[in-house]
Amino acid sequence: MAVNDCMPLVPSVGFFLLIGSSIERLSIEKVVPAAVGIKACGLASIPQEWTLPFFVISGLQEVAEDSVFEALSLLDVNTHSKLIVRSSGINETLDSRGSLDSAECFPGEVVKTLATLRAAILSSQPQCDLKTIHWVVQVAATTQRKGHLSNERRLSKALRDWTAETEASKKSPSENFRIPIRKWRDARSADIKKLECRYTANISICLAAVASWTHNRKVRVHYEWVWDGEFVYIVQADECDEVKNGVDPTKLVKSQSPKKISAKTLKFRAAIEQDFQSYRKLANAKLYRELGYSPVDFYVLDVSSELDSILQYGICSPELISDLEVLTARPLVIRTDGAHIPKAKHDMLPRSDELRSASAAAAWLIGDFRKKIIELDLVHSGLCLISHHFIPASASAWCQAQPNKRRVRIESLWGIPEGIYWYAHDVFDVDTKHASAMKPIEKPYNFVVRERLRYKKRFVAPNEAGDWVVHEAASGFDWKRSIKHQDWIEEIAWTSRKIAESLNKAVVVMWFIDIPSKVSRHKVIPWFHTGWQLEGPTPTKAVPRKKIASSEEITIRTMNDWVHLKQRAAQHSSIARVLIDPTEQELVRNPKFATELAELAQKVGFVVELAGGILSHAYYMLSSSGCRVECADLYATDEGAIDFNKLVRDKIPEAIHAKGEEVKYVKLEGEALIKALKRKIIEEAFEVSDAETRHDIVEELADLRETVNALTKNLGITNKEIEDARIEKKSSRGAFDNALMLEKTALSSSLGLHHFDNKDPFLLALPQFEKIISTVDQLPGYDHDINSDKRHDAQGTFERQFTLNMPAYAENFHPPRKSFTLETSSGEKIEYILELTMERRSADIRCKFRIINAPAQLKLEL
Repeated sequence: MAVNDCMPLVPSVGFFLLIGSSIERLSIEKVVPAAVGIKACGLASIPQEWTLPFFVISGLQEVAEDSVFEALSLLDVNTHSKLIVRSSGINETLDSRGSLDSAECFPGEVVKTLATLRAAILSSQPQCDLKTIHWVVQVAATTQRKGHLSNERRLSKALRDWTAETEASKKSPSENFRIPIRKWRDARSADIKKLECRYTANISICLAAVASWTHNRKVRVHYEWVWDGEFVYIVQADECDEVKNGVDPTKLVKSQSPKKISAKTLKFRAAIEQDFQSYRKLANAKLYRELGYSPVDFYVLDVSSELDSILQYGICSPELISDLEVLTARPLVIRTDGAHIPKAKHDMLPRSDELRSASAAAAWLIGDFRKKIIELDLVHSGLCLISHHFIPASASAWCQAQPNKRRVRIESLWGIPEGIYWYAHDVFDVDTKHASAMKPIEKPYNFVVRERLRYKKRFVAPNEAGDWVVHEAASGFDWKRSIKHQDWIEEIAWTSRKIAESLNKAVVVMWFIDIPSKVSRHKVIPWFHTGWQLEGPTPTKAVPRKKIASSEEITIRTMNDWVHLKQRAAQHSSIARVLIDPTEQELVRNPKFATELAELAQKVGFVVELAGGILSHAYYMLSSSGCRVECADLYATDEGAIDFNKLVRDKIPEAIHAKGEEVKYVKLEGEALIKALKRKIIEEAFEVSDAETRHDIVEELADLRETVNALTKNLGITNKEIEDARIEKKSSRGAFDNALMLEKTALSSSLGLHHFDNKDPFLLALPQFEKIISTVDQLPGYDHDINSDKRHDAQGTFERQFTLNMPAYAENFHPPRKSFTLETSSGEKIEYILELTMERRSADIRCKFRIINAPAQLKLEL
């Protein structure tokens, strides 16, 4: 294949295109998305040695069945071969991958399969133009393993770092592994050839070749691959565009005039001390002042006649309009509070975006504010309006702190805090190293900060008009730390601890980060806090490892997606998992969304997959409702002591301690050391047994060899002794070069009737093996045996003893149920069922025993 190095992923071969009853051999120049779709262009852009034969059916006309057979004949493909039909939309992006179905069929079923797939598209997307969707028809591989290979920016900051994954199957879990391309280590230019692969462990070698080839083109690509036991094939190649119109979040921060509002207002008044005690949304600010933070100027409107005019008649008085003209000299935010608001409605009160004119502020008051208050039935709740000027900040954070607890958790993201509810964010785990934040009064300087920086594609921030909308981060900021300086992290951690100890309760504190110096002398400032309640030592479950892009889940990005999910739930459709990734502010900033989602998830029973923070209100609403929530990243959520009692490498305790964890360890010697090393060899041998990829096998063999070296060193065993024993055994018993598995043995019966033509059977040559086994599925299962013995002791007590025999390498064990009886002291026999399950994870074995009362037979008197 003639493709120059350092070229992007572009079509390099033509293929057959079926339009109705005609077949055209497309030249390379005609292979464009508009004509054949995105997927077809991707397949035409990779070495054809790596993929299976394919052609494309145009979405412009219905295809004739004879054309399908003719195309296969032109490709020299058996017309009885199994095929796979996949959509190839002209606008199909990575985000929409998986939203369109695919199906396997035989050549004579292609036309019928296309009709079924098109009908499915129209049922879920009634407005879809089917002429924009073409179809790739490809020879289907006999798939033993399949998965993904990608260097998408969301997976790797550097172009050279790849993530590969094997999808889960009924017999094996999903496996992820890294493939780093380092040309300075291996600058060889690999020849393009078929990706031959006889062993699952070598799949990673084939995928590394694909990654290396792609790296030369300086492009990001998401591949899908399959393995048929002999070759790895690439079946899809999607180029991933960088975010071209992304936003620099620091440029969204508008520096404001620091001048205070001096003109007299008539309806709004400057907040007084009594207000800070009366109104919940001002009480927090009072505590922050006591901790040394300069307060923001607050203005309160609690004139009942003015509020009645707004709520009853939708009118703002001339005096209020005059106030708003003064206050909106700088971007203004208006919030709602009241003396008699039920606690359940505290988080549902209306709050404005940035208001940059009196007319915009008045429109919000007689529009959104009025409508929301009436909906919540809060007209007579002693309402007040609290306004303040918008605090410009490039990022925000939630920080969780508890009294007298050293460690705090910070979750941060560009823009305003609403983004952390739903989007990927950075996590900082800070060990403040002091039991109390009140003593010493000054912040210490020996904090230990661990961090997890994540790909941050989306965030919420004001646009030019002041509306808080969803932005996409520009390349560079998507992986950049959202809290720029270490001392800001430490200040957030220490002050949050002070707030928790001042209130003597666990809290979550909202922070604004990177505030312009013209606005405040503080670069970070606390803005709001609430109590933190979370049951159990672990906040929630982590999202299980799965394929990089999944078609097995429903993704909620838009209001239409949300409506569609509710419709599916109403139709009792099967829904297993819902991924929340909103792109519209109507979802992000909709206070009802989290509540309704939680109710629906609990009712239907699906899992909610959340990329947002566990400190956010959205997570609290979901988890407290009782629905199942799984978080994309639970970094630094483990707590409590973990007992290991296992031999570790010399530098492990030091490395754990450096991360801020307390470590307790002992030193072994003598017989204790020898016993521990023998146990370690068993553990490492199991790790080798469980390793799937070639890279992992190398890693585990290195651990095994290091452990063996330690044992031989302590026992004074030399390499020569081992080598001499190896050579002697090889001479007498052979090696493992012939790959022979002993299936069974049997002695010939002395009464046998077989005739050997007067030849001594012991002198007969060893027969040849009868078959070759090449796949794991063909390997004989391990033998297991469970026996039940009935016994009576000296006192006559009846008991059952069960004996289980199985090999140590067995991965799991689930034998048939075993029925048995036990006698009571009165001689009555009671029937039970024994159910036993055993699972092995590395060298650990987990056993589950269940004793079940057998169903009683109904007794009828005749």
